[in-house]
Amino acid sequence: MVQILIGALGAVIGALATLAVTWWLNRNSATRAARRQTYLDLLIMLKAAVRVQNLAVLDHSTAIPELVSEEKIDEFNARLDIDASREVRRLARTPFQLMRRFQISHTMKAPVEIDAHGMFNYRFDLVRGVDEETAALHMRMALGKIHGQLETAVDRLADQMRRELHGRRS
Repeated sequence: MVQILIGALGAVIGALATLAVTWWLNRNSATRAARRQTYLDLLIMLKAAVRVQNLAVLDHSTAIPELVSEEKIDEFNARLDIDASREVRRLARTPFQLMRRFQISHTMKAPVEIDAHGMFNYRFDLVRGVDEETAALHMRMALGKIHGQLETAVDRLADQMRRELHGRRS
């Protein structure tokens, strides 16, 4: 009788352990799928911004389509807060800041630099009171620099995403 009770208790413990492992695996799988979708959507959006900016660097007088509305940015920030790792959230801030800086520089038709306090410094002195060719050169150089920084930031973010999704540490 004792052996039967011990056997039954072992079966119950085994079943509970199986349920716990199954629950953990299902939860982990759902979290991983949500994270993968968030990372994929974010990377698609950032790659589109890189592509559009590349064209705008070459011809800074053309209009840039609004790739990401404020509502979409808010949605991505919320999804990142829920699904992304701390490191991806940290790395994702840079591309968004660079996209905004590029847009403002393009809209204001003046190079925008960041001062020591993180504030925008509009360099109207580089584009006003000079001939059109010089102003265009300053704009291409400024936009090209921001664009290059965006490409680097997106690549760094994509590398981190790959490491997380594929379980690599380095």
